[in-house]
Amino acid sequence: MSRAQEPCRHVLQGHTSKMPDDNSCLFHALCHLLDPTKTAAELREIVAVAVKSDAIRWNIGTLGKDPWEYVLFITDPKRWGGEVELAILSEHYRCELAVTEVQSGRMVHRLCL
Repeated sequence: MSRAQEPCRHVLQGHTSKMPDDNSCLFHALCHLLDPTKTAAELREIVAVAVKSDAIRWNIGTLGKDPWEYVLFITDPKRWGGEVELAILSEHYRCELAVTEVQSGRMVHRLCL
């Protein structure tokens, strides 16, 4: 058996925690893991400040909408977070984030060094 065919020997172990079902589940989960003293609204504000402070990086091409419109969008607690938020928060907390979307199995991975 070649090395590429060997079964994976590294098993990640973890636990599940129920998050509020209020369209802010990504932010609640990140608070739970990274900074339990913060709220989902505070993480949304970290994202908003990052977008406002770097208009070159966080532009319409990256965000899919005007940065000021995006700030209004992401600070609305009814809106979902996604890859942009993972990128900003992984840099803010200087950590690697990997998120699996349960229904599709799609994984989003962000690494900040």
